[in-house]
Amino acid sequence: MSDLDPKQLSEADTRKAYIDLMLREAGWTVLDREGYIEPSKACIEIQVQGMPNGQGEGFADYVLFGANGLPLAVIEAKKTSVSPIKVKHQAELYAGCLEDQFGRRPVIYYTNGFETFIIDELGYPPRKIFAFHTREDLERLIQKTQPQEYF
Repeated sequence: MSDLDPKQLSEADTRKAYIDLMLREAGWTVLDREGYIEPSKACIEIQVQGMPNGQGEGFADYVLFGANGLPLAVIEAKKTSVSPIKVKHQAELYAGCLEDQFGRRPVIYYTNGFETFIIDELGYPPRKIFAFHTREDLERLIQKTQPQEYF
C-alpha cells in the first residue's frame, strides 16, 4: 500500500492506513470482527436500527464503547478523496439511532483520514480536530453533556 497515492485509496484502505492508526494512537483497540460489540473497544460495522431507508437499518463504520458497554462515539469514514463533510448528516443519523437504542447520544466524528471533524454536544459548532479522544476523555465529555444519564 505504500506505493499508492493516498488520494487513490479505497475507504477500506483509508480506514486501515489512517483511521485505525489514529484510533490506536488514542489508546483504542480496534476490533477486526464486524458487528461485534465489546466494552472499551473501537467496534466496526455496527448495525443500527431506525435509519431513513427501505430497510430501516444502517452500519456505522466505528462505534467507540465505554467501559460500561454504552456508546461513547460514532465515526463515519470516507475514502481520502471524499470530503468528510459529505457524510456529516449520515454520522448524525447514526448517532440518533444509537441514542434511541442505548439512551445516550454519542459524540460524532466524521473523517476521511486526512481531515476529522467532531460534534460533541457541548454547544460548539462542528469543528476540525487532529486526533480522536481517549476512552477516558470521551467519558468525561459524555458526563458533561449528559450527567444525569452517565452513571
